[in-house]
Amino acid sequence: MITPGYTKSLSEDGFRTYGGVGKVTLMNCTAKNTRAGFEIGGTNDAENRTELRGCQSIGTERAFLLGSNVLVRNCRGDIEYGPLLYLRENTVGADVELELVPGMPKSTVHTIATIAGRLSQAEDASASTEDAGEEAKAEDKAEAKGE
Repeated sequence: MITPGYTKSLSEDGFRTYGGVGKVTLMNCTAKNTRAGFEIGGTNDAENRTELRGCQSIGTERAFLLGSNVLVRNCRGDIEYGPLLYLRENTVGADVELELVPGMPKSTVHTIATIAGRLSQAEDASASTEDAGEEAKAEDKAEAKGE
């Protein structure tokens, strides 16, 4: 049963790769009315990036579903039936620049993008340092107020 307000595609993904694919470049490709426009899997240890250049996704359940080590440039998509971007859990090395095509959803859409990746070790350490700094500032303010 499909929940009222949602739309499901009756076709598979427009363009899809699987982890460990190596170097693949998709240029000026269009996915229209598919489940995922571009479902691009990559592994964290991939030596070569998969590249998308000048691609567009129209009327899909999710426009760009990306894994690790994917480069996206000059690509665009809409949110008629689902999010523009979904980065898989534990994604690393993705470098994405996307344009959101103007227009309103024609179906229930909860988010424009879902980022489920992870920080690099350097970014993770930096975030921890920043968090500790913010905690120290909050403690200083509380002490100044006599709390």
